[in-house]
Order: sequence, then structure tokens, then C-alpha cells
Amino acid sequence: MEAAILASEQAGDGRNACSHRAGLGGIYAELGELQRAEGMLRAALGEADRMHLLELKLGVQANLAHVLACRGDLADARALAEEAVTSSRQAGLVRTELFARCYLANIYVVMGDLEVAEREARAAVALSPVAPTLGVQAFAVLARALLGLGRIDEAVRTAAEANSILASFGTLEEGESLVRLTFAEALAASGRHEEAAAAIAAARTALLARADKLSDPTWRERFLRDVPDNARTLELARRWLGG
Repeated sequence: MEAAILASEQAGDGRNACSHRAGLGGIYAELGELQRAEGMLRAALGEADRMHLLELKLGVQANLAHVLACRGDLADARALAEEAVTSSRQAGLVRTELFARCYLANIYVVMGDLEVAEREARAAVALSPVAPTLGVQAFAVLARALLGLGRIDEAVRTAAEANSILASFGTLEEGESLVRLTFAEALAASGRHEEAAAAIAAARTALLARADKLSDPTWRERFLRDVPDNARTLELARRWLGG
């Protein structure tokens, strides 16, 4: 991706350079390189805005909101995600609206505004058929909101549905750790502790298998430590399983 950015810039192709930069920012976020992700996405956002690339701009806004939320800047994250949702809906960009709503709902969960989180997550679930491997995370975010609201049985059903869809796909475009983690947390909240332990064990196994694909030990460490859902998965596995 870095080579593609350089080649596009050398060719004077600003549009593709911007697109590749946005993609690289997303990769950095997945790796837990949150500071680099923020810098790359802010650069891409400025370029997309300057070139009037609306769809790319809104996608970058949503991804930047996610990164800012992971870094604890919830107010700015919420503002960016809300703008991305509203503008995507107005422009008919359903896929962008879907993942922007997923991020926005999760931001509201973290902020403790659970009723709004549920509303946004349900809106994302309704959009999920347009991009099924991306939209599975909407069910997991909805389950998180329901857990916070104390609607445990409903949360378990929703989390189980997300986990079942993940199993049918084998892997997801985004949100795999979130789905597995939320399923385990929902089972634990319902008192099904043996099932929760099995679920977190499976989540840890899947996570470590993904981490093993990273040959750079620094990236592997950050992937496991600095991506919130990954870190939480390992924390719960240590607490519930020992070792």
C-alpha cells in the first residue's frame, strides 16, 4: 500500500494516492498503530475534501471516528461519525452509512448513552444485508447496548446470531474480535459461565491465529495490546481461564 501511494504520487494521480492513503490508515488502525492511523486518515480526509471525493471523504471520516474513539477522544469521534452517517444517508451511500452507524453506535455504548446506541445499532442491523461480512458487527454492537441496558436474554440472542453468522462466513471484513468477545461477555452476563469460558477460549485462539500472521513482533504486540477488543479478549481469557 505504501508503494502504491508513492507510485500514484509520482504519476500525478492524486485520486488514487488519496484512496490508498485512506486504505493504509485503516490498516494501521487494524494493527493498533493508532497514532499513525490518525495521521494518515487526517491527511486523506483533507485530500478527499480538496478533490471533492465525497464517498471517499465520508468513508475516511467514519474510519477516523473509529480511531479517535479507540484513542479516547469520544466527543470528536461522535461528531465525525454523526456527520458521516447523515451525509452518507443523504447521498445514498448505504455501505458507508452502515459502517459509520456501527462506529457511532459503539461510541455511544462507550459514552454510556445506551438508548441512542441501541437505536443506531438497530439502524445498522437494518442495513447489514448490503454488506453482510461488514454488517455482522452491527449485531454485536446492538448486543453490547442491550447488555448495558440490562436486557440480558435479548443480548445473548443477538450476540449468538452474530457469532453464528461469523461461523458461517469463517471470517469477516471487519469486527471479528468484537463479535467473538461480545458473545462471550453476553454468555457470562447470563450466568452461563462454562459456555462463556469456551467462547472466550475460542476467541483467544482465533485472535492469536490472526496475530501469528504478523511477522513483525512489534506489530504483533501492538495488534494484541492496542486494539481495544483484542486486548479485552486476552484480558478476559486470562481472568476466566488462567495462564
